[in-house]
Amino acid sequence: LGASVLLLVGMAFPPTSNKVVATVNSAMMPILGAALYAFGRWQWSLKDVAFTVVESPSCEDKLNYYRDLRNVYLSFTLLFSLIMTVWVAKLKTDNDEKKAS
Repeated sequence: LGASVLLLVGMAFPPTSNKVVATVNSAMMPILGAALYAFGRWQWSLKDVAFTVVESPSCEDKLNYYRDLRNVYLSFTLLFSLIMTVWVAKLKTDNDEKKAS
């Protein structure tokens, strides 16, 4: 998650944006593979949350529920940030190609 956010921040500032976009474009398949893995973890985490709901929860049950809910949000955030990284790199590449022509 941290690496993906750093890539997004790197694409936001002009001195480093071209280098970061080139790096993201050269590593497109591993990034998309990580996004696919994040999607799988997100779906798995959603399944786990459904199984932690009980009628009268104890403190341990509440703790498990909120931990699983945190994992859902983290997995979704990772998926979203990886997709945003690829999308922003593609938009910047297309914009540079239009400027050049």
